[in-house]
Amino acid sequence: LINSKNFKGQRIRIDFDEYIVLKDLDKELNVSPPLKKQPKVWVKDKSIIVQYNDTLINNTTYTFSFGNSIVDNNEGNVLENFEFVFSTGDTIDTLGIFGTVVDAFKMQPPTDRILVALYTNPSDTAPMKLRPLYTARTDKKGFFNIRHVKKGKYKLYAFSDKNFNYRYDPYTEAFAFFDSLIDLNSQNIAQRAIPLLTDTLHGADSSQNPTIDSARLKELNNSLHIDLLLFTEENPQQFIKGYYRPLRELLAVKFNHPVVPDSIMLKTLFYKTPEHWYICETLKKQSDSLLFWLTDTMLIKSDTLRLQLTYTSKGKPTADTLMFRYFVTENKTQFNSEKMKIKLSAGTSIEPNHQLLIETQYPISRFYADSILLFETRDTTWFRIPINLESDSFSSRKFILKNNWQPEKKYRLIIYPSAFKNIYNKLYDTIRSNFSVQKMENFGTLYIQPINFFYPCIVQLLQKETVVYEQYFIKEERMKWEYLQPGEYTLRAIWDADRNRKFTTGNFINHRQPETVRIYPENIKIRANWEVEINWQIKR
Repeated sequence: LINSKNFKGQRIRIDFDEYIVLKDLDKELNVSPPLKKQPKVWVKDKSIIVQYNDTLINNTTYTFSFGNSIVDNNEGNVLENFEFVFSTGDTIDTLGIFGTVVDAFKMQPPTDRILVALYTNPSDTAPMKLRPLYTARTDKKGFFNIRHVKKGKYKLYAFSDKNFNYRYDPYTEAFAFFDSLIDLNSQNIAQRAIPLLTDTLHGADSSQNPTIDSARLKELNNSLHIDLLLFTEENPQQFIKGYYRPLRELLAVKFNHPVVPDSIMLKTLFYKTPEHWYICETLKKQSDSLLFWLTDTMLIKSDTLRLQLTYTSKGKPTADTLMFRYFVTENKTQFNSEKMKIKLSAGTSIEPNHQLLIETQYPISRFYADSILLFETRDTTWFRIPINLESDSFSSRKFILKNNWQPEKKYRLIIYPSAFKNIYNKLYDTIRSNFSVQKMENFGTLYIQPINFFYPCIVQLLQKETVVYEQYFIKEERMKWEYLQPGEYTLRAIWDADRNRKFTTGNFINHRQPETVRIYPENIKIRANWEVEINWQIKR
């Protein structure tokens, strides 16, 4: 029977008044306290049979939570959140902890069902080495409810538990922790309205916000409310995530953390090279990817290169031996037989604030701005105008052409073969590009008045999950973003506590929670030739 006391058996039979089936039981079933081996569960007629061989803990309340796995066989109706509870002692424990788990950066419920776990052992190593005493799994809205817990002192954690071993695997699994020791007793439990994280979540789809129906409120009267922020820790160990050779002349290496190019050394094995036999390129500041452009002809012609890459990991030099292979196919031409490609960021039309990017296929040793011509139309006549060409700070293959583009004007860009001299002396054809500047009326403007913000902060404008604009603020000031394409946007603010100009995730060993993130609670609709002004007040 449900809520049986002094239970001693190893088999449970749960009877229903109609035929049922079990769906996704391996994902939905949660046993708290967890058993050493997952129980065998099957359907027989109108009953569910649960068989286990574990020795149960004395004087403990067990909860078999079936989630949404029990389904009516005829109409497919789900028996939601069904639980079978019994005690191996004289009483059924009634205390609990409930709340939400949300992604600390996206401020949304995770797509996976997260394991939320209680430990009596206060050591920081407990979630990595021990099985928890009580557990629950989040639902699709991030809500969790650990029920039937004994009075006592606990530590609370949550992790994705991808391998179902009931232990946290650092750096590969998402993790959350409540830093204080929880003294769980009736006196410390706050019996009040449910203040979940709905004020900080993105409100575009209210069905995804954590909510609790009135029927479940009664279950929470003896429960403590705690919300958790989920993050993935950065591995302090520097290592190579991948490497490949897309061109004969090019070696690409990707690390798990940003690297300083000056700290990297590449050395050939079994081959004597000149002093400078490669050019190292990084794609941006604090980049985790490096490009090595070979300048030695013999190395370029070799299909296989065995090299030693030395870098710093946790303050110590580390060396890896890498094998770079170049596979010649029918679609790949031989060295020096192809022309250099040049890409422009301008299509047939650009925005008035567009910075035109010129990107070459190979590193440039020298460029000649007088071989790049820019024309503007005036009354159907083309007039040459001066250009402002700047080389990129990090890449010798990127150049920015800045200009005060005039709306509704037409432009013509001509890049002659003498403009860019690359390190391989490869030729390229003359580049001609015609484009126009869009009307001011095609865009919208967004004004934001921040209220009660933390500083410094990073404010991001997003479409879906893509960052469209980003700005850094060190004090309160009215924000203005122009030339926004019509559409729906979301806003995210990140409080840059360590002033590194990016979101910093949490660190469990150092007891550091991830940096605070807030999402504007409504979608922002931008219309052409409209100005939108919002007051964004942060609730701390």
